[in-house]
Amino acid sequence: MNHTGLFSYILTRNVKNKKMRCIPIAAALCLAAMFIFAVMSLTGCADKRQTAADSGTEEFVTAISPTNIGRLAPIAVSFACDVICEPEQALQFSPRQTGTWELQDSKTVVFTPSVPYSFGRKIILSADCAKLFGKDTAQGTYRHVFLADTPSYEVALDTLTLDQYEEAYSLSGSITTDIPVTADTIRHCVSAKAGGFFKRSCAIQWEQGSSGKVWKFFIQNISIKKRARSLSVSWQGRKLGLSKKQDAAFAGEKLFTIPPENEFSIIDINTSKKNTILVSFSRMLDTSQDIQDFISTHNEDGSRSDDVNVSARGNVLTIYDDSNWRNIRTIRISNGIKSSNGIYLAAARTITLSDNWELPSVRFMTDGTILPSSQGTVLPVETRNVSGLLIQAFAIYDHNIVQFLQVNELDGTDELYRVGEPVWTQNVSFDWDDSMQNKYIPRGIDVSALTKKYPHGMFQIRISFRKKNIKYRIPTDADEAFASLPQPPDIIEADLPPDEKSWWNYWEDLDYDERDTYWSNKNNPYHPAFYIPRFNSKNLIKRNILISDVGIMAKKTTSGKLYVSVADIKTAQPISGAEITCYSYVGSKNAELRSDKNGSAVLEDASKAVFIAASYKGQTSYLKILLL
Repeated sequence: MNHTGLFSYILTRNVKNKKMRCIPIAAALCLAAMFIFAVMSLTGCADKRQTAADSGTEEFVTAISPTNIGRLAPIAVSFACDVICEPEQALQFSPRQTGTWELQDSKTVVFTPSVPYSFGRKIILSADCAKLFGKDTAQGTYRHVFLADTPSYEVALDTLTLDQYEEAYSLSGSITTDIPVTADTIRHCVSAKAGGFFKRSCAIQWEQGSSGKVWKFFIQNISIKKRARSLSVSWQGRKLGLSKKQDAAFAGEKLFTIPPENEFSIIDINTSKKNTILVSFSRMLDTSQDIQDFISTHNEDGSRSDDVNVSARGNVLTIYDDSNWRNIRTIRISNGIKSSNGIYLAAARTITLSDNWELPSVRFMTDGTILPSSQGTVLPVETRNVSGLLIQAFAIYDHNIVQFLQVNELDGTDELYRVGEPVWTQNVSFDWDDSMQNKYIPRGIDVSALTKKYPHGMFQIRISFRKKNIKYRIPTDADEAFASLPQPPDIIEADLPPDEKSWWNYWEDLDYDERDTYWSNKNNPYHPAFYIPRFNSKNLIKRNILISDVGIMAKKTTSGKLYVSVADIKTAQPISGAEITCYSYVGSKNAELRSDKNGSAVLEDASKAVFIAASYKGQTSYLKILLL
């Protein structure tokens, strides 16, 4: 019943009863408000019932794609039990999504969309656990809410180039979208106009890249006249589905001044390319002159730098610097430079560069899980534009290693809350100087205190950083704009059972508009989203480590024998006398062996052997045997 119908009903009812009277407007408004509140309350309750998972069903899901997903991103779900039916028989979306389900392995299903998800509304995945795993194993419906990303795009312009007859310019550029789009859609995103007081639209030619997400565009025959003219290139994403408010972060315009004939001047300076600055002149350059003599670069303190390279082709001067202008702040083009027909540049030009900062990041320097003692107890990492790290050690206790390996390889991360807990958290600071800008700097994480206190088992080392740790400066007011938003605490989110909540659920409970704002700022170091893994997964890196010199190799034959070899990782020499223990899948010991002088041991009946532990001189390594 709509609002008009409600008031009509009141009036009609009173007429029929011959008790027609005026209802005070305040009372009518109050009644309407109560009605609306009731409808909204019912809708809210229905929505909560629709999105909440049935009690106990969370334990059947070990991993699932992030809440925020790309508009064409696959959705993957890993379960704790084997799936016994076709995925589409037990899994469905609301609203319905077009695509295909695939069983990747016995416990993992993947949905691949063939049509982009709708953004701006919830996508609810429902999983019928009884159909997935059997009625004797599970009951109820698991649900998870996804939110598709807002459309996004990026425009990159090249510089104005002059044709060989010096009669017209051309301009090229590209637009990159988050998903492939058609030619009919993309042609509405970029427009160009040229002329004097009255401007005319320019024809734009389009060429699609191999992925469908990149389109090149070309604006040609921008003629040169006796009087100065201008060229304006603008772009907007309304055709991509963005609202005016959403498009504000992407839309833009660039204006080029086209000088009159026979004037020699700089018409464009393009600093958007990494390591490269393109300077476009109104006429062809005289390449017989040593152009390097007319280009000077200066550091922050005003001293001259000679580290750049210069080349000229046509009317474009290209200036290179391998360090991406790390220390250079100004570039001066003197008026001694001349065109191919002998006209000297009328006025010198100074290009002032803002700080060019790469996004802060941290990464591991080595691969692998086992850390030999020859590397000491230092875990090597590299940091870029970061002067400190937040480090947590999560201990996977030795008595839980078999349980851990039931659902993981040595480098796995599933269900860690069942087998360990955080045992050490520390903030570490590093020296910093300006020469480190934009460089990956080797650092070492000393874990010796951990290995002394917990000599057995494994660790997952988790490394992140916070806003206070970054070295990043760009000319923006974003720092003030986001000052009122709460920053993540100096802790790393704990591994909790699926049905438990933590302090970090503050960000999980954001409404759609807030979540969209956070998602769009995930690469902005001034915004809290940059430091929240559910928005920016690159902010948190993890590595399982086992400090041991003991290496294990094993082979199970079709006859049921198990051949085990133990060697020193540092020297590759066989280890004699290593204690070898074989475990069943549930963790019971089913054999204890000792390696011979060749580092070998044989288990005659390995039918129940699933995991192996080899120990020598206080060090232990583990191996999961592949089942035949």
